[in-house]
Parts: sequence; C-alpha cells; structure tokens
Amino acid sequence: MAEKTFRQTKSIDSDIHERLWRARRFIDDYYDLPLNLSEISRQACLSRYHFLRLFRETFQTTPHQYLIQRRIAKAKELLRSKPVSVTDVCFEVGFQSLGSFSSLFAFPQVRGGRAGQIPQARKGLVAKSAGVLHSDVWAGFKCPISFSLSLSWKGSPV
Repeated sequence: MAEKTFRQTKSIDSDIHERLWRARRFIDDYYDLPLNLSEISRQACLSRYHFLRLFRETFQTTPHQYLIQRRIAKAKELLRSKPVSVTDVCFEVGFQSLGSFSSLFAFPQVRGGRAGQIPQARKGLVAKSAGVLHSDVWAGFKCPISFSLSLSWKGSPV
C-alpha cells in the first residue's frame, strides 16, 4: 500500500514504529491467510488494543481495514490480469465467503455491475482495444465498507 498513509507522531518512538511496520509487512506477506488481531499484534510485540490504537494512529486505518484493502487490491489485480473465476480469486486472496467478497465491491454505484462482471468486462475491453487492457478503467472501484473498533463489519457503504 502507499507510503503516504504513514504518519509518525511525537508520542510514538522509533522502536514502536519499527514494530508497527513489521506487523504491516506481516499483513502484506500473509494477507491470503485467515489473520486475526492477536496474530498481527504479536508481530509488533504489543497487546491487541494498544497495537490497534497505535496502528490506526500511525497508518490512519485499522489493521483489519488494511488487510481487507490489501486483499481487494490483489483481487482486482488477479481479475484484471488473467482469466480466473471470481470464486477462485475470492479464496485465493483470503476471503472465506464468496458472498462477503462480492459485497465489498461497489460496482452498482460505480460501473453498473458486480464483482462477477469483471471478467466479462475485461473480455469486452480487450476486444474493443485490440488486446490492450486499460488499467485506469478499474481505478474508480471503491470498497464501500467501514469497521468498528472491535473490527466487526458494519456493511454500510462509505
């Protein structure tokens, strides 16, 4: 994810920052596994709730939101780049349910479709552009979710 989301505050020392970055790299490396807050906070050697507060303060997102964003980014990349089913991508990037995976995409609001329509849309783009797939077409997709402090999904669009 982009480095611009990082914000070092005077209240957090450099050792803590390094531990937070270690936990973030852990998410980047193992996003496809069923991670939980305890496992991620262990990477930073911090208690779950202290880690949660510091991670959010440093990266302006919760660890769970970051994990979901990472999974969605990888899913979009896979759906754009090769002919795979949405179901295969769902499980390959670490989601446990096709329904919850599909609901994370805001296609009706953005492009008039659903996650399952990416492969068909990609085929149409390839045909229209003589084999060139324009990645900027997919740049407008957003994840319409929000999370509470307890990391449970509220399901309401942002």
